[in-house]
Amino acid sequence: MASLDYARHYVGNYNKQDTEAFQKMRTDWLIWLQKNKLTIITPDDPLKLIVRKDGLSGFDLQTVFEQADYYPELADTNNVLLTLPLIKDVMEFPTPTTELKWEDVRFGTSNPPNPIAIPPIIRIQAFNTSRPTYFERLEHTIGKTVAEMVIPYPPGIPIILAGEIITVAHIEMLLRVKQHHYQGGEKLHEDRLKIFYIDILVLI
Repeated sequence: MASLDYARHYVGNYNKQDTEAFQKMRTDWLIWLQKNKLTIITPDDPLKLIVRKDGLSGFDLQTVFEQADYYPELADTNNVLLTLPLIKDVMEFPTPTTELKWEDVRFGTSNPPNPIAIPPIIRIQAFNTSRPTYFERLEHTIGKTVAEMVIPYPPGIPIILAGEIITVAHIEMLLRVKQHHYQGGEKLHEDRLKIFYIDILVLI
């Protein structure tokens, strides 16, 4: 709660000079990004900048920024999201002194994102979370009950929930998601998923 009070105080005392300092810093970043021949998308939020580079995925571009010691908010297959700080008049957030390094980057043909068709959830049966679980190879999980969530980030929305019956569509999504950033899926990187033992074993 103390941090929220501090944030309200910070914004409540933001004045015209602070706004001018922020706008100048933002303009400097836009100029620097343009010098690096990046495509820039400016959303309604002035603190956010979306950038992309022809021939690079968003994840590869994120790596280039991190090598320059600037860490983007997040990336997806095509874009990188940069978040600027809400500086005040006495603060600075300078652009890098050099341009981004492209020498060791492998450029290809960037593909448009392939949207994930999430199958509709009809019903998730109630289950006991204390039931025993084990890890199973993805190809052997179809028709079984998953015991963990898998959440790609972005967008931070689960593509499978504990208690769902695994389908072929789930397997196809999981194989794609594991190549990028996600939460859950403790051993998904090994092509294994946590599932519940079948009900008949629990009843015994």
